[in-house]
Amino acid sequence: MPLRSVLSGYFAAHSTLRACNTVVVAVSGGADSLALLHALQALPAAERPALWVAHLDHALRPGSESDARFVCETAARWQLGCSSERRLVRETAARLHLSIEMAARQVRYEFLAGVAQAQGAGAVLVAHNADDQAETVLLRLLRGAGLAGLRGMRPLSRVPGAPALLLGRPLLNVPRASIEAYCAQHALEPRQDASNADQTIGRNRVRHQLLPALEAAQPRLRRILSRTAAVLASEHAVVLQATDRAWEQCALRAPAGQLAFARQPFGALLPALQAGLLRRAVRTLRPALRDVDYAPIAIACEFVRHAAVRQQVLLPGALALYVEYERLLVLPAASAPQPELQPFMDGCSAVDVGVPGRTSLGACGWWLEVCAAPAAAAAPDRWAVQFAHPAQAPLALRSMRRGERFQPLGLHGHSQSVARFLQNVKVPQALRAAWPLLCSGEQVVWVGGWRLDARACALPGTDAWVARLHPPN
Repeated sequence: MPLRSVLSGYFAAHSTLRACNTVVVAVSGGADSLALLHALQALPAAERPALWVAHLDHALRPGSESDARFVCETAARWQLGCSSERRLVRETAARLHLSIEMAARQVRYEFLAGVAQAQGAGAVLVAHNADDQAETVLLRLLRGAGLAGLRGMRPLSRVPGAPALLLGRPLLNVPRASIEAYCAQHALEPRQDASNADQTIGRNRVRHQLLPALEAAQPRLRRILSRTAAVLASEHAVVLQATDRAWEQCALRAPAGQLAFARQPFGALLPALQAGLLRRAVRTLRPALRDVDYAPIAIACEFVRHAAVRQQVLLPGALALYVEYERLLVLPAASAPQPELQPFMDGCSAVDVGVPGRTSLGACGWWLEVCAAPAAAAAPDRWAVQFAHPAQAPLALRSMRRGERFQPLGLHGHSQSVARFLQNVKVPQALRAAWPLLCSGEQVVWVGGWRLDARACALPGTDAWVARLHPPN
């Protein structure tokens, strides 16, 4: 189907977009966004809102300034207004402890929302295509996403961090090959981003390695993944309806900045609905949070089954789930009337530890610091341990494995299962499977916050280090 027909059909299907006086079009200068802008400005004015171009220079590679000039000159040639800014994404990533990809996404949507507000626009249009959708679904499948993640990107949603703004993806059903053919047909000369070939980036590895390998077995894989996303989006709508009903049944009045659920009705729900309520609670209290990870929500649901009154567990967004006699409170962790919070790992994968360095445990907010041991012995502290370890040998943080054993210091060389040890020291059952272990290869070095392995005891003449678990700031 011709691209202009695709756009005409898209606007016809989404009356809320047609009602906007102006839409902001995000243009990087690449083939997708250039084709989108060209086809949009070629539509009759009666079939679309007014257009305003927005370009963000992420300052991530040499020559990015020339992309900005290209977009601004193209917009001027097509008689369209344009906003262009340069933002230092690497500095943002370092300041917020985000990956470059996450920081770029956050900065980009902040910029686009600002342009939309300045221009009085009601929506932002981006040029994600059908291949992007297939890559997104596959990436999320590899991360273990549920229905909400596997439905992929939606044709029309809301701008992250700016829920009053619509976010449209008119090309979501258009293959990349069709877009490139459109550029060639209309003599468009899009910019080439060399970072798209950088296979240290997860999405690029999926695009250039994993998808082609899978397509050798199923040539229609991209179309199948896009169709799967559409099917799961429909099924997710059913889950949302059930979650709405569960919310009405369980939600109670609570002070501003908190949410509360009736404990008994919440406990009677299916685990999937409990998880849905907790995700919604987190998103309600932390609307700027992009993803609500599976692991802390699953841990919280399991925690509710066994928790006693006045116990709590961390949720994403520096929130906590606190247990009362008749209520479950979701509130900022800093204001929860409960003793110390507990660390846990987000998933089953090991996380490399810098020696020296700092390593995040993920959504729980805790982080591990490893540094050289001081000359003088430090005061006793449950959350810190001194241990021996060769400076060049790798360390990792992970949760325990089935049947794993270690040699707790003080047991005179005898071993004990990690699971039994955590039970003996009264770690809540819901947290045991995710409790952080500092490991060297297959050997447990330290059961975080509890016990050093005797084989890692620092002796004179060995390389000594201090590991410390820090709670959320």
